[in-house]
Amino acid sequence: MLSAKNIALSFGATPALRGVDFELRSGECVTVVGPSGSGKSTLLFCLAGILTPDRGEVTWQGKPLSRLDDETRAAIRLRDFGIVLQFARLVPELSLLENVMLPLLLTGARRREAARRALHLLERLGVATHADRRPAQVSGGQAQRAAIARAVVHEPTVVFADEPTGALDRQTGDVALRMLFELVEESGSSLVMVTHDERLATRATRVIRLADGRADPTEP
Repeated sequence: MLSAKNIALSFGATPALRGVDFELRSGECVTVVGPSGSGKSTLLFCLAGILTPDRGEVTWQGKPLSRLDDETRAAIRLRDFGIVLQFARLVPELSLLENVMLPLLLTGARRREAARRALHLLERLGVATHADRRPAQVSGGQAQRAAIARAVVHEPTVVFADEPTGALDRQTGDVALRMLFELVEESGSSLVMVTHDERLATRATRVIRLADGRADPTEP
């Protein structure tokens, strides 16, 4: 479904990835672990089509992403991918409800239906009472739950999560992570999650360990 072959990427003179292979199958949960600076987030952004590797190829459903135009790649990210980042990265001018509605509206859903589905997810995640508040008016944990809802509301094929609990305390992070796994499993999505927390590796179908821009796949 999603694969990378020998991808490499440098930022200036600093190599972030040095030839990484990756494969994701339908319904699979893969965690990418490794120390800070090992290339974890760079790999995730390449897989999601946000960054283009200097060498090698990322292929989505048989289509090399680098050979697609910007509009087509953006459409794939909007329709097929969901992304959760470390610090939520919600649109600050929008309420939590409006943030979660956004992927549905951008893919053509009617506003009433988008609001219904978004509110349902916020209720499940325990933040519906804050639906009308903006991100700056809620806690980090509440904002991150809304970010999780935004990532899964359109039932994407793949959810990418980059240190989704890294900015939260352990208890709040564990709650948010449990909800993320539940929602991904229910929707039948695949999950690629970057983390430095080795505890999370036990929840994965498969673990990829990165060190110095190189991968060593192992079974959890």
